[in-house]
Amino acid sequence: MQNADLPAKEESTSSVIRLSAETQLLLKELLPVKEMQKKCEALEEEKKKLEEEAVNLRRHLEMNPVERSQVGQYERETEEQARRDVAEALKELGRAVQHRQKTEEQARHGVVEKLKEISQFLQG
Repeated sequence: MQNADLPAKEESTSSVIRLSAETQLLLKELLPVKEMQKKCEALEEEKKKLEEEAVNLRRHLEMNPVERSQVGQYERETEEQARRDVAEALKELGRAVQHRQKTEEQARHGVVEKLKEISQFLQG
């Protein structure tokens, strides 16, 4: 009787090992997403600093209108660059999240199918 259970146990163990490997792979794929989140946070912080700098420049302009056009141009360029940087980072994060979701769904589907196979094997 114990020998008859051996293939089922081996199959279960093999499935657990494979699922563990898949989990490790998913965790490795999650690291770039976390890195992108950190980059986004850094860009948001940079954007906040640039906005503060813009406020300071506006105050300076009120005191010194001669430099207004130069500062205005610099302000527009700085704000536009910050917008582009944030938009690009958000696009990259979106792509990474989509990839992660797709990979997780595929893994879930594989796990469900494997569990069905194991269940059928154990019942049969």
